[in-house]
Amino acid sequence: MKRFQFRLASILTLRLKEQNEAEAKYSAAIQVRRKIEEQINEAQRQYERINGFILQSREGMFSAADQAQYATALEQQKQHINELQDLRIRAQNQEIAAQEVYIEARKKHELLDSLRERKRMEHAAEQLLQEQMESDDLYNARRKFNPLMK
Repeated sequence: MKRFQFRLASILTLRLKEQNEAEAKYSAAIQVRRKIEEQINEAQRQYERINGFILQSREGMFSAADQAQYATALEQQKQHINELQDLRIRAQNQEIAAQEVYIEARKKHELLDSLRERKRMEHAAEQLLQEQMESDDLYNARRKFNPLMK
């Protein structure tokens, strides 16, 4: 039986490499988004701490200057949270783009891999048929030269 050789093996290897690179980029995009989400959660906890401190301070007496500082601190924290949320939106868009690239690379690789498998199966069937024909030819040739064989 002749050994199967896929002529597009180098392209299959390149597509696998592209798939792995796309997967790594997609994974990195997910990590970036998760890190930003953690920062948002921490900023919101900080906002709640500041707000809790203000509420405690209001139980007692505090000056208008202190109230202005508290309001400024809360506003800055809100602005920081909004900036992080904008970053998260950009990170999500980059993640979606990386996901699409990964899916496309995976499809291309799987398509070529299924072609390779189909060609391997065709090759095996052809080789089996060829071996069967050779065996039949050998049997018929023996029968032709040996009249006693029926």
